[in-house]
Amino acid sequence: MKRLILLVILICNLSASHKINNEFTDIEKEYILTNTLKIGMIIDYYPFSFEENGKAKGFSFDYLDLIVKKDGLKIEIEMDNWTNTLEKFKNSQIDLIDVISYSKSREEYTNFSKAYYEIPTVLFTSENQFDTYTDFTSLEGKKVGYTKNIYYYDKINNLKLFELVEFENSQDKIKALAHGKIDAAFNNIISGQKYIKKMAYSNIEIIEDLDPSIIRNEDLRIGVNK
Repeated sequence: MKRLILLVILICNLSASHKINNEFTDIEKEYILTNTLKIGMIIDYYPFSFEENGKAKGFSFDYLDLIVKKDGLKIEIEMDNWTNTLEKFKNSQIDLIDVISYSKSREEYTNFSKAYYEIPTVLFTSENQFDTYTDFTSLEGKKVGYTKNIYYYDKINNLKLFELVEFENSQDKIKALAHGKIDAAFNNIISGQKYIKKMAYSNIEIIEDLDPSIIRNEDLRIGVNK
């Protein structure tokens, strides 16, 4: 069974130029024909995965669709927010999870594909909140928002420099920042800018020069439940 589940990682890691079907054993081909896998995708992770008019859309969905067309896997998509999707994955209610970033703690329950995209994580701040920003010590004593179960939580929590405020999703986090409920927020640059534009917020700035040893780029991978 481990070999059969790991074939999903093989699919994700193979170049699009490969004839993937030739890579499978007879047992793996039988598995593909007789099983349906469930994948959790994030409902509000624009432009990678989001729901529009009841349908899954986005770059990640297109990537998954390419995999399905090339190998014949039958996959059911479950759309939800990140927190619920990760909990379903950890509890083995779904077989695969999209846009999961690597962390050592997640190795316990996840086999990771290679990253298929990387997004810079930046610091969104209230306008004129910082006259100068040097490093994370500039955030000392501030209220800083983060998304629940984010892969770099342990590292920022261990700094013990600022008050961490938890949010279920990026949209609520950016809204709280715009309304002055927090002073700053960690978020990937794409979805953060999307919500700023959508809600026409004009009082938010971006600081991009973050310590990569603490917060690295958000590496989007497909995770396979062990």
